[in-house]
Amino acid sequence: GILDVTIDLPGGTTHFIGLHLKSKRELEDFDQAEIRLNEARLAREHCDAIFAEDANARIVLYGDMNDTRKTPPLAMLMGKYKSDTYMGDVFAKDSREHLWTHFWSYQQQYARFDWVMISPSVYPDVDQANSYIADPEIWNDASDHRAVVVTLKK
Repeated sequence: GILDVTIDLPGGTTHFIGLHLKSKRELEDFDQAEIRLNEARLAREHCDAIFAEDANARIVLYGDMNDTRKTPPLAMLMGKYKSDTYMGDVFAKDSREHLWTHFWSYQQQYARFDWVMISPSVYPDVDQANSYIADPEIWNDASDHRAVVVTLKK
């Protein structure tokens, strides 16, 4: 599903669109990659409908995408590079400059599954110095994911 919360901020009305795409864990009866791609397509169509109403729409698209950079679902969500509707990555990092947000202990694998993407109209309002991936010592006590924090100036 898609969670779309629209908030009036000093910088303008902003859509916060939350997603949780299908897991990468394999199931016999389903093609997880195909499901994730379809979920991404539906989310992108939702964003495109917002852009159709307002070409300068302020959109923050965030969530557990269960996929990594340069994959079809992420490309679908981001859209055409350098277009007016491209959803760019915030590139938040942790205190060690690492980008990973997920640890799968069974596979002993670190990956970046959690993303915050923004429309061009939001980009100037991102406070990059105060946007980060949380990495407290007890980060994995409650989840196998680390929080991505993005601060907007207005």
